[in-house]
Amino acid sequence: MKRPVSLALFIALSLTVAATRAACPQGGLKVGYLAFGAAYSDGRGIDVDLVETLANQLGCPIARAQAYPRARVMKMLEQGELNLVTSAARSPERERLGYFLVYEKSKNMTLLDARFGRPGAETILKREEIIWGKVRSFVYGPAQMAFLDKMTQLGRVIEVADNDELFQLLARGAIQGMFCHPFVFDERFRHTPLEHRLIVYDAFPADPELQGGLLLAKSAFDTKETRRWQDKLDELRGNGTLAGIFRKHLSRTLAEALLP
Repeated sequence: MKRPVSLALFIALSLTVAATRAACPQGGLKVGYLAFGAAYSDGRGIDVDLVETLANQLGCPIARAQAYPRARVMKMLEQGELNLVTSAARSPERERLGYFLVYEKSKNMTLLDARFGRPGAETILKREEIIWGKVRSFVYGPAQMAFLDKMTQLGRVIEVADNDELFQLLARGAIQGMFCHPFVFDERFRHTPLEHRLIVYDAFPADPELQGGLLLAKSAFDTKETRRWQDKLDELRGNGTLAGIFRKHLSRTLAEALLP
């Protein structure tokens, strides 16, 4: 009687191992983080907790995990140097490179020097003293992108590599406005006095919410593997793990607002 049991156990274990491997790219996960406020800062954040939880539960080793500039990380994904990118905003161009696992929905809010109040886009365009800052390769809403194009034509946009540089420009008064994700300004306002110098509002209410999440490289993951990651993410959402990760790094109100 022992032999059939042992054989059954061997088969069951083999199937479990095969299923686990089916979720993992060859060579392990090569993760590209983006310095993005509560999502990732100094090796901590929502993205770190989420990726490590998913990788652990799916049995996928993390071969490399490092933060990169936004413009560079997408090129590295395209060239196969990375197979997973975090805090990626969904767009048709990026969906050609990878499969999206959406875990947050949000809008980039307008941050403006409090001296100017809450003007609409047309008023800002007329105020020549307002210089805008933007992050290179960042995906904003359609109306925000159109506004940035007009401001660029007027020579009133400064483009930088990341949000840290934008906040430095704001602090020096080199720019007066910017668009910013809640992940970023929520974390920033907890550590700097800038909140009292800025007004945060939605100057483009017609813009839809943007979906953000993990981007799995199509060069490393197939649809079956992606399905296992999506199922596991759905499980974390359903059992409250994802909400717990959000509340760890964000205010409770903001955490609930950003969960899809």
